[in-house]
Amino acid sequence: MRAILGFGLESFLYVPVYAGNVLSTINFLRDLPVFDEVATTTGQIHAAALASKGEIS
Repeated sequence: MRAILGFGLESFLYVPVYAGNVLSTINFLRDLPVFDEVATTTGQIHAAALASKGEIS
């Protein structure tokens, strides 16, 4: 965690890729500002697109 903070990344958004069970997560990191509802929804759309493939390689 210290290494991540050392890069100036202070906002974290973890989105599960779910297709019946959790296949993986997408981890978004950035400096401030924090992630808003639009960014969260965008992350969920990306996760759903990955989940539709049924597997993560």
